[in-house]
Amino acid sequence: MKPLPSRLKIALLSAGISGVVLIAFGAALWVLIYDLRIEAVDREIRTLGSRHPGLFAGRGNYERLASSLEFTFGQDFTNHVILLLKDATGRTTYTWPHWPAALDPGKFDLRSNDNSVSPPATPPPTNSASSLPRTEHGGGWGGMGRGFGMGRGGPPQDVVFTRTPRFFTAKTEDSVWRLGVLGNDEVTLALGLNQQEVEQELNRVRTAFLLTLPVALFLVGLGGWVVAGRALRPLTTIAETAEHLTARGLDQRIPESGDSPEASRVIQVLNRMIDRLEASFRQATRFSADASHELKTPLTVMQGELENALQSAAPGSPEQQLFSNLLE
Repeated sequence: MKPLPSRLKIALLSAGISGVVLIAFGAALWVLIYDLRIEAVDREIRTLGSRHPGLFAGRGNYERLASSLEFTFGQDFTNHVILLLKDATGRTTYTWPHWPAALDPGKFDLRSNDNSVSPPATPPPTNSASSLPRTEHGGGWGGMGRGFGMGRGGPPQDVVFTRTPRFFTAKTEDSVWRLGVLGNDEVTLALGLNQQEVEQELNRVRTAFLLTLPVALFLVGLGGWVVAGRALRPLTTIAETAEHLTARGLDQRIPESGDSPEASRVIQVLNRMIDRLEASFRQATRFSADASHELKTPLTVMQGELENALQSAAPGSPEQQLFSNLLE
């Protein structure tokens, strides 16, 4: 199998290494974006649950809750939010009418964490349960707009989630929901937001990355091809010069390359080698000329002597044959 040219190898290697780096970077970036978006959804769930605790006091307030959610998420709010309420005994007291049928609450652990958190030191927002006006209907815990559960006697109390929220993702065939479980010792709220927008955003990011990756690799490979061509140009010059070197063309030299110090050093070494070859060839030529000149006179004298001896020898004698062979 014929080996690949070095220029092509460098271009392919550059594209391969860049592809691995880009894929690793893209995967890390995708995970980071996913985590950030999930954290944003969790914060939205926590804020939404803390902002409307008094709206879950009784069924009469669920219409107010629906109006508030419609104001927050638009007319299509039923596809964006779901909720479920449980009392202290774990009994489900309310399920959102638009809770997905494929999302069975019994298959999920909807208990809040037992870890308690300190209530906020600053006053709750103006639209929280503590700022809602008192009513004459059930002025205690669970009164109209005051908190969770059924109304009962006693002074009014603020609704505060005292347990650490717990978040998880629940998937169905056609949707993905991010559920947060918030609560205290009296009530547990399971509030979920649709992750469709998050999934769509991540899919757009992934699609854009996959579409731009081949273009980026092509550009990197093209850049590697150009850089490799510039780096290997001195080798091409060396090969072309070496092809024209002959015994009568030893005066040629490889032109210096200022682009690469390594190539310049190789060219200098080769030029010095050609210098030595040229000097040796000239010395051999001069020696050959000197030797030819030194042998010319004695050979001429010997030729004359043999011709005289050949003429003096008897015809057909062995001496004549010997002188003839020496003369030849």
